[in-house]
Amino acid sequence: MSSSVKPQSIPATMGLPVSELLVGHLGRLPVEVALGIVQRAALLLQHAHDAGVVHGALSPHAIWLSARGEVWLEWHPQRSPVHRSLPPELRQAEEPRIASDVYALAAVAYELLTGLSISRAWAKAPLVHLQDVASVKHFNPVVPSTADTIITLALARHPSDRPSRIDSIAGACEPAPYWEQTLAAMIADPFFSPALRDLPVTCERAAFAAPAPAPSLPPPAPLQRPSPPRLVAAPVAPANDDDEDEDRPSSTPLIKIMIATVIAAAASLALCLGASRLGADAGGRAAQASHPLVNAPKVVAAPVAPAPPPVVEAPKVEKPKAKVKADRHPGKRHGSKTKRKSR
Repeated sequence: MSSSVKPQSIPATMGLPVSELLVGHLGRLPVEVALGIVQRAALLLQHAHDAGVVHGALSPHAIWLSARGEVWLEWHPQRSPVHRSLPPELRQAEEPRIASDVYALAAVAYELLTGLSISRAWAKAPLVHLQDVASVKHFNPVVPSTADTIITLALARHPSDRPSRIDSIAGACEPAPYWEQTLAAMIADPFFSPALRDLPVTCERAAFAAPAPAPSLPPPAPLQRPSPPRLVAAPVAPANDDDEDEDRPSSTPLIKIMIATVIAAAASLALCLGASRLGADAGGRAAQASHPLVNAPKVVAAPVAPAPPPVVEAPKVEKPKAKVKADRHPGKRHGSKTKRKSR
């Protein structure tokens, strides 16, 4: 590091690298936050380039974010960039140059805005040319066209085709006001609490060229990292605890209100049904009265005398004939007849 580029002070704050924010945020960052981080890093690197210092190892692991939403740049990072995200000249073991920092910062901006590193973007999208990766707007259409154009130019394979100054990236990546508050709200998520740690002593704060926020616009609502819903079991009170039953509000009024509501609903339903029945009866009677057959004179049939019941002759009953008893004294009988003859 050159003597003209020194850390302003030993960091006495907590923070985390951009790489961990990407992992915890499950993909790309909000556009205004990503543009703000890239702009601050570009201004700090331009200050170093003017002093004749080249970073040479820029990656998401070398850019740190404090809990207050500040951007810090680590000059001697412990982790090196991924091979496919390195500038082509560094992959060929050449010395880093200003154009190398331009390519590296464009690769960081590409990952912040799309959620994909250069190596992963090569695998997910078809190549525009033989060695060119797809544009930022191919994966994130809401990125401003100015930022998309400068990032595409900075990712050129040949150093001579890239912008000569890195602050051209800062001019094209203009963030929205109050993006630092949004970034601080993201880092304040309890999910990132275990990842917060002291910033390395080789970090330099990128705050000397910070644009002043517009006072007329209200700060945006803090963004929250998407997380799966958590199921929390409701506490179950003990059955035999009288003290807790006294403190706990009684459910009797609620039950009474529910019962009264049900009764009122039933009564209204009964009234509706009764009214509908009365209307139907009245309508039926009116229809019956208006019918022509109803008002026609009634024809009364003459009464028919009932037929006499059939005469049933009683069966004749024959009296049994008296049996003639045999004469036990036949002589006397004949004698009496003789006497009668003689007389």
